[in-house]
Amino acid sequence: MKPLYTQEDIARQVRALGKEISQDYQDQELILLVVLKGSMIFAADLCREISCPVRLDFIRVSSYGSGTTSSGQIDFKIPLQDDIAGKHVLIV
Repeated sequence: MKPLYTQEDIARQVRALGKEISQDYQDQELILLVVLKGSMIFAADLCREISCPVRLDFIRVSSYGSGTTSSGQIDFKIPLQDDIAGKHVLIV
């Protein structure tokens, strides 16, 4: 099986995305709202590539109970720690 993207390809795209985000939010504080568990590694890589002030917050959500069918309702397993109203938030 041949990979679609190399590690270098992914790193290059993360750097480009970090640069673009830095330009869009220069001199502003940005909150990266990291959805656990799936995005943690990507969020860490992305955070290192952003040059503007960044704060991390984490949530964990689920729409599944004990089965394999979604309930259609989002359950916040780990809710937001801080109030994000009026702030620049990027959901990762």
